[in-house]
Amino acid sequence: MIILLVIADIALRAGHWREFIVLTAGAILIVAIQELFILQASTLVRLWDPTEYKEFFIALGLAIYGFETWSRLRSPAARLSPLGSRSLAG
Repeated sequence: MIILLVIADIALRAGHWREFIVLTAGAILIVAIQELFILQASTLVRLWDPTEYKEFFIALGLAIYGFETWSRLRSPAARLSPLGSRSLAG
């Protein structure tokens, strides 16, 4: 939770308004969901359910990283040979 707010602050200071809004909205959403879990604590079967959002963020981060890597590998710049357009006789 705190790391989301720290990253949101960094985004705000850098002028990245879209990222700031998304991160802040995510932090508010997490707090709201945690509050709902706390209010319904007596009906929970497993007491560790309120911490499950952490695993979701791990999976989401890995999925975003995988998509970014995949899209970079598919870009035309990645299809160049390792030596680029330089000749070997040089």
